[in-house]
Amino acid sequence: MKIKFLVALILLVSASMKAQITTQILKVNGECSMCQKTIENACYGVKGLKKAEWNVDSLTLTVSFDSTKTNTKAILKRVAMVGYDNEQFKAADKVYFKLHGCCQYDRSKVVIVAAKKE
Repeated sequence: MKIKFLVALILLVSASMKAQITTQILKVNGECSMCQKTIENACYGVKGLKKAEWNVDSLTLTVSFDSTKTNTKAILKRVAMVGYDNEQFKAADKVYFKLHGCCQYDRSKVVIVAAKKE
């Protein structure tokens, strides 16, 4: 009887700890394929990220991640840290101006940042 209870308890705990993969589409500024590489690589530095694809035409970043380990705020904060404004964070001017010339997008046109830089 005790063994059955322990097995059931272990199965219940392991099922509740299973990764919960979430996919989100986010707005991120940028200009070119060099931006794409930098943005995607920044995302992969976030623990729990499974997939990141930035589209230069739509300026959208599609991310899939384990929601028990991270969230969109952490991902977008990391993207801003490498110089790219997005729907939640504005990159520091110092970092933005270090981007290659072809990567310096018009900051006044594309994404309206919803939150101030933290």
